Amino acid sequence: MSISILIASKDFPSLYGLEFLTRQVLGEDILIGFAESLKKAYDKLKNQKYDLVISSTNMNGINTFKLIKEALAVNKSIRILAIGPGAPEILAPRYLDIGAYGYICAFEMVDRFKEALLHIIDGKRYFRGENDFLEMNVECDNGQKTNPFSLLSKREFDVMNNLLRGKYIKEIAGELSLSISSVSTYKVRVLNKLKLNNILELSMLAKEYNLVIPKMKNYNLIVYIPALKLPWIFWMAFSQKGLGVK
Repeated sequence: MSISILIASKDFPSLYGLEFLTRQVLGEDILIGFAESLKKAYDKLKNQKYDLVISSTNMNGINTFKLIKEALAVNKSIRILAIGPGAPEILAPRYLDIGAYGYICAFEMVDRFKEALLHIIDGKRYFRGENDFLEMNVECDNGQKTNPFSLLSKREFDVMNNLLRGKYIKEIAGELSLSISSVSTYKVRVLNKLKLNNILELSMLAKEYNLVIPKMKNYNLIVYIPALKLPWIFWMAFSQKGLGVK
């Protein structure tokens, strides 16, 4: 029986770059669907049974935290691989806690994505590798760099995640099914716990810990080719499909 996979991302290069990589690993006969928004992803999950969801967490229009919860509500056995901006020591435990099967950074080597995909298809969880986390834990224990975001509750982290995506209080309230006053309260708690004064400082701290990365124009993807990282394969996918970027 063929494996069925849903790839969720708003960015065109991400969708087809991930498709290209996934078919390289699992073969051409797998079934792949695409979702460019949270609503489209949810509609597809309700109307078709998928074995795996691959979601790019840093792309506009996709809230992977919410997508994971909704996917598991529809299909408890579905597996989700989240691809995020970085900071696996911060983000991976959050995704694990809400039911994701794996997490990798967007700028990992291509082999890391392939390794994660094979692990998850084989029924094993993959969060960037145990050795990486051991090294990160040692760094934290030595006091070199602590994780201030560990102070946040699940709900506070959800609100912060939406604030970093540029959402307004009213939008966050609708997305998380909370009152506007509750979201405002969570916002204040986030800033207080992180000892920050405003969203600009929050954004700067998030960038420092690689929770977000700058948006890239399609024509800038060529910059990452020498590093042979994921954006390189996105560019390669364009070339393979005859969809050259100008």
